[in-house]
Amino acid sequence: MQRLVKKEMGIKIEKVRPVKDVYYYAQLTDDNVNNIERSDNQLFAFFTLKEIEKLFLSLPTQEFMSQYKSADVQAIFAQDQ
Repeated sequence: MQRLVKKEMGIKIEKVRPVKDVYYYAQLTDDNVNNIERSDNQLFAFFTLKEIEKLFLSLPTQEFMSQYKSADVQAIFAQDQ
């Protein structure tokens, strides 16, 4: 997964954790975020959980968010901080 992120986004990530099946979690540093490579017409944005609830999401993304936005999962992710 780390090689794929390096190839696609141009950043090196650490501590990639599988969440379930095809979902992975890695905490991004400020340096990671500032150095993500994207094409001229490609946008990149961050959203709060409340903002995400207002977006039109694909069905797999909706399923992921409904399952993994719980406080229990957020507590697991917070261990990296």
